[in-house]
Amino acid sequence: MRLATALLILCALVSASDAASRKAADAKKTTDPKKITFAPFKDELFQYPKVLSETPDGSRVVIDFSRQRDVDGRDSHPETQADADRVSLDVDKKQSDLKLSDAGVEVSFVSVGDFTKPAKFAFIFVHGANGDRYQGVSDETFGGNFNRLKNLVVNAGGIYLSPGMRNQTSIGTAQAKLLITEFEKRSPGAPVYVACASNGGKICARLLEDASIAPVLGGVVLLGSTSATSIARNGEAVARRVPIVVAHGTGDYIVSWFGASRLYKELRAKDPAYPVRLLLFQTGKHGTPMRMIDWRAELNWMLAAKGK
Repeated sequence: MRLATALLILCALVSASDAASRKAADAKKTTDPKKITFAPFKDELFQYPKVLSETPDGSRVVIDFSRQRDVDGRDSHPETQADADRVSLDVDKKQSDLKLSDAGVEVSFVSVGDFTKPAKFAFIFVHGANGDRYQGVSDETFGGNFNRLKNLVVNAGGIYLSPGMRNQTSIGTAQAKLLITEFEKRSPGAPVYVACASNGGKICARLLEDASIAPVLGGVVLLGSTSATSIARNGEAVARRVPIVVAHGTGDYIVSWFGASRLYKELRAKDPAYPVRLLLFQTGKHGTPMRMIDWRAELNWMLAAKGK
């Protein structure tokens, strides 16, 4: 991983004039999701393997997973270094280590793209309890899937952000909200996509339930996440119909896939047309979704679902 060493401290000063200027900017500028295009990028290397079963509407998919094929066959050194053809490191020239602070909330994060300039959208990766801000920008782990995600986002005119969370409850949620709020100042109306891994799912649930944040969410991805069924029990959150992708390994012994299935069922019970997609990787473990999710397929699905 190539990481810029410069550390930029951005001080967010929120004032009445700030709020007024943001309101005026919101009225002038919005980003139409239809104008965001995720162009092909190494699709043949990251497409899903055999689909074992799928509902007619494609909302529940069971996908074959094989360690021999999907780990050993994708990595030159299993789980630590992806095959060279799976990564493209040019994107790391746009990568910087930053820090943002406001009103007692501080978040260190890695930005791929210029955080000080407007972007069509933002993609934020939220790690779990044992992760850090570098997990989401690691080029070589998880079969190079994070490297592909960075390239997809930047090539589409977006900015990729990977923050370090102090915890996965109230403090972590405040950190995520600060990051989103600061991005929206520079790119008013631009959608924000958030992916939460493992225990970070608690932060995604809180963002979906937050009336000040949820309206800018273009979609949420839950990767082997702790159960976020509270979302389905929040009428306002369900009514907003933010697209949700839930990806889980059926062999996950750290966080059972039953919670993911329950969230899918409860959302569909509340709203049979709710834009939710459940991806189950047969026999996959806790980290399998981060390795196996086809980011371009799911980003395009969220774009299409948000437009309905």
